[in-house]
Amino acid sequence: MATDTSPVVVNPLLPECLEGHLTLEDFNGEDAVEFRPDDFSYYKGVLTSIVPGIVLGCLAAIAMIGVIIWTSVSFCRCCCTTRRKRTDRLPEDTIEDQFITADRTKENAYQVDAHFGLPKTLTWSEKYKVEKILNWSIVLFMLATVGVASWGIYSSIDHTNGVVGEFWNVFDLVENVAISVSNILTQLTGLIDEVEPALETVMKNEDLLLSAANNDQLLGLESLITNGLNELGNVKGILYDLKEPVRTAQEVANETFVQGLQGFRDSFESPTMAFQTTGRFIAIAVLFGMVILFSLVSAGFVVWGSYPRVGATAVIMLWLFVALLMFLGVGLLKGVNYVAEDGCLYTETFVVNYAGDYIGDPLAKKFALRAIEYYVNPIPPTEYVVGEAASKIVDPKAGDLLNLYETSGLEELLLQLPTLTNLPVVSSVLSADLKSSLSSLASAAPEALDSIKEIDRIGSRTNIYDLYSAIKAYICCALSSDLSGLFDAWVATGCLSLVLATLCTWRLVWFVRKKYKYV
Repeated sequence: MATDTSPVVVNPLLPECLEGHLTLEDFNGEDAVEFRPDDFSYYKGVLTSIVPGIVLGCLAAIAMIGVIIWTSVSFCRCCCTTRRKRTDRLPEDTIEDQFITADRTKENAYQVDAHFGLPKTLTWSEKYKVEKILNWSIVLFMLATVGVASWGIYSSIDHTNGVVGEFWNVFDLVENVAISVSNILTQLTGLIDEVEPALETVMKNEDLLLSAANNDQLLGLESLITNGLNELGNVKGILYDLKEPVRTAQEVANETFVQGLQGFRDSFESPTMAFQTTGRFIAIAVLFGMVILFSLVSAGFVVWGSYPRVGATAVIMLWLFVALLMFLGVGLLKGVNYVAEDGCLYTETFVVNYAGDYIGDPLAKKFALRAIEYYVNPIPPTEYVVGEAASKIVDPKAGDLLNLYETSGLEELLLQLPTLTNLPVVSSVLSADLKSSLSSLASAAPEALDSIKEIDRIGSRTNIYDLYSAIKAYICCALSSDLSGLFDAWVATGCLSLVLATLCTWRLVWFVRKKYKYV
């Protein structure tokens, strides 16, 4: 059992939908213990998976800032030089390191080429070929980026269609089970409070009842009464031991599970469903739509060779959305996918150890851990075992009571009790208080036993295993698969737009230097 000093390692259930993507060979006991998504230190390990996204995002952001600075300086120099030339009217051959007019010599033109990486010996025909290759490269990468970004919109919407809805569907199943068990335990607590004093009164008058059972008019029923009273004596001891565990189980079921689940729903259902129905479409459309828009504008203006300020602005904005794609796609989504895979392998270990660490009340902790460890068993149950679930999620005495009820004459006695107490030969020797106790016992005891039966049925592994499998299938398959699909679309779009932004920046620098011809 989990404690604060001895973490437990639990083998995971790996659903068939994984299709070998993750196997038990990927399970590591040390990693299982270190999987604590509630602890910030766990995410230090996640950082290694998002480093490429952070690096590429930072490079894109630096490139964006560089283009902003370069264009600001370039256009300011252009404007200042033009005004000074108009006012000073200096002779053309005295202007150095400034803009030159279009009729400058071929030698100065070679100097211009040298500033952006072209050799001074490059002929005009050779430079034209390089420029043509660059332009066509930009066009091709622009088409590829637009195409992949369009697919990214469809893929992102498709892979987020079921993430939130499926989660709340599974959540509803868990909550319904928790509410059902909590309600039954609440009812059982009241029934035990009713049965216990009635049973106490009956057992005090056991000799009187046994004497009545020996009457010749009860021929054939004496053994039923005698054996039933013996079993009621056993029930009395079990109920005495069971009263406090049932109350504790009811409190834990209600306060820890039902109220905890309801609080989680109140906090997150509305915002997540709003994101599912509206927010995700806006976010996806804006991000990929802006990539498509600025890819077209950037490529169009830098290749066209007009309106350099518009082209520069578009390139800057393209770099901005490249940075976002890298941070979110290559970075954040990779990290979330990393956590999802860990969750698939180590959720069972985390749940057991979390309950052991953070449930303070010893009785509540004992109850919670016994129940959790009962359910997080990857081996499918073969058959329903009477009393097994009641023993695990309430108390072992509850299982004993069910087995006693099933194997003894107690059930028949409780059914016959109203008839027996109304017989004149029995009724005449019973006090009013004893009659009332027998009546209460006849009505409340079967209900209490039925409640334990219902808990045993609802809480059995044969009933819960499908829910357990659905939870793991969501974590391991639906969530992981959807995140992987998102990752592919965002990374592909980000990489293509990164190359396109680089080519557009190169072409923009070439275009501005060629247009304004300053050295």
